Amino acid sequence: MSETGIKKNIALWNVVSATNPKHTKKVKLGREFTAIDPYSQIHEATKAFGPVGKGWGWQVSRIEYTPTDQIGVLVQLWHSERDSTFEQWGQAGLYIDKNKTRPDTDCFKKATTDGVTKCLSYLGFNADVFLG
Repeated sequence: MSETGIKKNIALWNVVSATNPKHTKKVKLGREFTAIDPYSQIHEATKAFGPVGKGWGWQVSRIEYTPTDQIGVLVQLWHSERDSTFEQWGQAGLYIDKNKTRPDTDCFKKATTDGVTKCLSYLGFNADVFLG
């Protein structure tokens, strides 16, 4: 592939890969990692593609319940053209507490957001965080 072709292919990644540290926080849930504010990702996607529903968007194409009391949501993301799509799973717990007495009424929203942000990461959004 030519150098021009590579530059064209990596152009979006180069624009969206740097994360503003103001939109991150350190989290420890069994392991330590850096969490990225999902709305900062949505903001950056809107800057790159245009408003949700016009320049980019998503739909839930499948929902699965796991034996570990999680919900999996398969999110299909599109950008630029509605037929330019790809998918990734998002997940969330069905309960807020370990005793499973308090259902998480936001689990579908959380799993969908997780899927959307995972899709965006594959386009290069916040790659600096994912690459360490």
